[in-house]
Amino acid sequence: MKIYFCYPESEPDALIEQTEFREQRTVAGLSPIDFELECTDLLNVVDDRISVTPLDVAGPKPSIQLKFPMVTFWTYDPDIWIYQYDHPMTSLNNNFVTIGAWWNLSKWVRNINTAVVPVDVNYPISIKKGDPLYRVSFYHKDMKGDIILEQMSEDQIPQDMRKRREEQDTIIENKPSELPNKLFTPYDHC
Repeated sequence: MKIYFCYPESEPDALIEQTEFREQRTVAGLSPIDFELECTDLLNVVDDRISVTPLDVAGPKPSIQLKFPMVTFWTYDPDIWIYQYDHPMTSLNNNFVTIGAWWNLSKWVRNINTAVVPVDVNYPISIKKGDPLYRVSFYHKDMKGDIILEQMSEDQIPQDMRKRREEQDTIIENKPSELPNKLFTPYDHC
């Protein structure tokens, strides 16, 4: 089973392969930049590295979408699942916990970005270049089979995957109510 990934041209590599990837099937996403963010008055923060909406700040703690690192994953193999989740060091060192995400990579080509919740809103989120931000694990019904990660450049993304990514981004932006039908239909109907 092969999973491909790439970074936007403007972003340095920000993914490290864990030493026991074949057994663990897990990689860590690293920050390509130094970043600090005060957790107050987030709707008035002007910073193209984050996204915050009124719904994001409506709860007891805000959720903040980090727009770095952006990594695109895709595969041609059926029934590969991807799970993005927190890294154990972020709450202690960086004052945030990553919000998890889980989807069928075989059906949904997308960029990974990171949604975070501050541990303590009275302190800033503070990230240094190279700090782990999240972990990504890959799952398949044959957990004994090898999963191979292959890095490509943005311009090497096959046209059919570019088209799928653009169509899926359009659904997220314009027709979010269609997401369940797209995500949960059998693989061969994609």
